[in-house]
Amino acid sequence: MTLNSCFNTAVSVVYPGASPADIDELVSKKIESQVSTLSGIDTVTINSMESVATVLLQYKYGTNMDKAYINLKKSLDSVKPDLPKDANDPNIMEINMSSQADMVLSVAGGSDGNLYDYVEANILPELRKISSVGDVSISGGQSSYVRIELLPEKMAQYNLTMNDVSGIVGSADFSMPSGKVDYGNQSLSVSVGADYKGVEKLKNVVIPLRSGDVIHLSDVANVYDALEKKSSLSRYDGQDVVSLSITKQQSATSVEVSDVVQKTIKQLEAYNQNLKITTISDNSKNIRDSISDVFQTFIMAVALSMIVLFIFFGDIKASLIVGSSIPISVMVPL
Repeated sequence: MTLNSCFNTAVSVVYPGASPADIDELVSKKIESQVSTLSGIDTVTINSMESVATVLLQYKYGTNMDKAYINLKKSLDSVKPDLPKDANDPNIMEINMSSQADMVLSVAGGSDGNLYDYVEANILPELRKISSVGDVSISGGQSSYVRIELLPEKMAQYNLTMNDVSGIVGSADFSMPSGKVDYGNQSLSVSVGADYKGVEKLKNVVIPLRSGDVIHLSDVANVYDALEKKSSLSRYDGQDVVSLSITKQQSATSVEVSDVVQKTIKQLEAYNQNLKITTISDNSKNIRDSISDVFQTFIMAVALSMIVLFIFFGDIKASLIVGSSIPISVMVPL
């Protein structure tokens, strides 16, 4: 019998050519609904990417993994007829989380605007400040940018080229998310300076003409906020979230990282009461559980020794002396 320790199980399904949205709707949600009620499951985390769905299952500590595997296989066999015909059969993989991220967090709420941008601007920097944290990666959601669609007939009217406009926009004195200038089939990425807050100011960027007159960017382009193409979708507890994977520094311990990260989470949630950060997986939990098990076993062994001595010798004083000497003898070398 195999008991769960730091192992998780991942179910992956390849559906060639499917977008993240199609993967989520046609594959991920169906598997999530099927497996989330299985016995022993602690958390279910979804990641829907281009052509592949990944469902990460974290089992409760002490779960019989041999039995859990059989139940999971039966559950996936029952959902296979509901998956798209071109999708591959679900593949079950056992993952040693000690070789993966030390912590995985899900972030929900916190912003009326773009959650991905909020996490990137307000949460990532706080986590990366922690000295024991080596790396933090983000998945799910979509980053925003400013899209500038040049109008060919207007550009021709004012005798402007794409390079003319992109150069003026790129040298503008404000700050905003990186943008894209589109002109027909051509596209250029641009970034702009330091204090910009909103699309309206960008629309009013002055463009000098060769005739000596001036116009504004809005005279030759449509300017609006847009979202990057979804590269992945993350969902936890049935809700779309942004996921953060935290890897510790090599010199740090999982327990040390977890303690500081949890303290940071409390501070972030206290600052923004609409913010909900959930710990999906935490390697330190397995370490703490193992230490707790060892301690409980030790206490039981001491108690049993005292009972046996009392039964055989009938001397409560001797039993107490032996019982107290065992933990002392263990602690002295430390």
